[in-house]
Amino acid sequence: MDDEHSFLRAIHDSPGDEALLQSYADWLSSQSDSRGEYLRLELERVAGEKRLLELEGRLQSFGVFEGVDPRWLDSVIPLQIRSPLVGKFYVAPDPDAPPFVQPGDLCRPDTIIGIVESMKIFNEIPAGMSCVITDVLVRNEQTVDYGHQLFDVGRPPRVFAGG
Repeated sequence: MDDEHSFLRAIHDSPGDEALLQSYADWLSSQSDSRGEYLRLELERVAGEKRLLELEGRLQSFGVFEGVDPRWLDSVIPLQIRSPLVGKFYVAPDPDAPPFVQPGDLCRPDTIIGIVESMKIFNEIPAGMSCVITDVLVRNEQTVDYGHQLFDVGRPPRVFAGG
């Protein structure tokens, strides 16, 4: 195919054809169109979600959730949110704003959980993982060191394939 209209018609006629979508992304990139990279990333995201559901289903089929002590899993793969730098920790974007997160909040890896001011630069701190905040371990404007644990966190609820 050599024009966008042909690609769009073929995509309309064959929805979900991943090879066709990859070809379209390649064609867009060859035209110096940034939508090509965006489409590739979106296809990767969808594939990642499918893979996550597959893995969740496999874990469930092995009965892992009923037969494994969660403390064991926490000792093998601990979930901790630690400060990536030295500085002053802020729980909210400004003094009158609500905190970024509080106990019970579900976080994604990109959820901003606080700010650390270091050398007059305000650095947003993402959770870095999927988790549930169980406790806040630092006060607003508390000085933290590199590696200082900021929050107690728990594992997020599971999403099972087919359910």
